[in-house]
This record gives sequence, structure tokens and C-alpha cells, in this order.
Amino acid sequence: MGNALSVIVGIAILITFLVLVAYVTWLFAVRLRNKEPAAKSFLRWLRDLFDLALGL
Repeated sequence: MGNALSVIVGIAILITFLVLVAYVTWLFAVRLRNKEPAAKSFLRWLRDLFDLALGL
């Protein structure tokens, strides 16, 4: 039973991480469409990812 619980918690963490990455990547794409420089947008992507991850 404890092993199954560990697997479920691991899957929940993985899904949360993937949702965060998908959301931040969507923000990255929006900023690129707004003609912002790619390097600046990529740094914002990293900053947004860490802000969201630390905010949980």
C-alpha cells in the first residue's frame, strides 16, 4: 500500500511540473509573438517557471 501511495504522489508531482512547464511555455510563445527578443523572453520563461514553482 505504501508503494502505491509513493507512485501516486510521484505521478501527481510529475503532472504538476508538466502543467507548469506547459503554462510557462505558452507565456513564452505569447511574448515571442509580441516581437520581444528571444533571449529576453527565454530568461523570462525561466524566471516565470521558478516563480510559479516556488509559489506553490
